[in-house]
Amino acid sequence: MLKILKSISRPLLTMMLIMSTPVLAKEVKSPLSAKQEKVIQTVYDIGKQIKADDGMTFEWAAVGITFSESSAGKNLIGDESPDLKLRKASLGSMQVRLNTAKWIIKRDPLMNEYYSFLLKPKMEKRLISLLLSDVKFSAMIAITYLKMNYNCWLKKGHKNPYFHAISRYNGGNNNTIYFAKVKKNIKNIKRWKAIKTI
Repeated sequence: MLKILKSISRPLLTMMLIMSTPVLAKEVKSPLSAKQEKVIQTVYDIGKQIKADDGMTFEWAAVGITFSESSAGKNLIGDESPDLKLRKASLGSMQVRLNTAKWIIKRDPLMNEYYSFLLKPKMEKRLISLLLSDVKFSAMIAITYLKMNYNCWLKKGHKNPYFHAISRYNGGNNNTIYFAKVKKNIKNIKRWKAIKTI
């Protein structure tokens, strides 16, 4: 053995040692607060339960959107300007507009069955309050919207209905910039290990 080691050049021996040493991945600490982690965990859990016509679920898409839209619940009112009222703003952890929420409740059979009472004019303030304060409710509305868009593109025979569903969530059917942002946020959240996936 000693003869073999002596016959190997020093640089080659060094390289063999480096290659045989296991590389430990650098642990990345999550920059999210406990409250933010709770928001994205809730969104993830709801996303696993809502399925498209082909069985697709939206847990990671919903998590990426939540982080993109509200920094995981930090900014609950979007589109802020002095003259914009809550009725027209994007609301909650997934930034859903009031009219979009009403549209989803009207058109999705399950949402309509349980939440049609929120479509009454006198319940509008309650609907706004739920979108702002109830992460589960806001996630159900938003992920149902994702599912509906996904199913629409699926029926049209598009190759990537997942891309179109996410893209349409914020400004257009082919919003590659938004889609890339959501993908990047998904990658970061996975790297931070901020979600229990079991």
